[in-house]
Amino acid sequence: MSNTEVVVETIPKKDKKGKGIIWAIVFALTAAIYLSIPTHLIVTYWVWLNNFAINGKPVYTFALLMLFLYIITLILAAIYVAAAFRAIYQRKNTDLGIPKGVQWWGAMTCILIIGFMVFWFFYSGGDIAFFVLRPP
Repeated sequence: MSNTEVVVETIPKKDKKGKGIIWAIVFALTAAIYLSIPTHLIVTYWVWLNNFAINGKPVYTFALLMLFLYIITLILAAIYVAAAFRAIYQRKNTDLGIPKGVQWWGAMTCILIIGFMVFWFFYSGGDIAFFVLRPP
């Protein structure tokens, strides 16, 4: 029998501080999207939703549905604000402590909505999507 020693060299990991900052920017942008667009739409359409009538009878269901969806977006925005702070706080760790679903949902939301807004800007000749909508 021979005595052999196994020497294992560890490869130093790359510095991941930038990863936390990048995710914090993505989360802050997602929170800004979830706060600004629904707030603008609720403020713009609230009077119209409350005056909506079918056959002379007011229909408050749409206003209640929009209010419910607005509250949901406020909760989502609060989650992403907390995730942004956590990403900054945990930026030195390899794991940010934020679930992958939250990370990728925020990233995909940003990509889709910003992509739609850029498309709308070029397609409509300079209008910013969601913010040019007015009630009938």
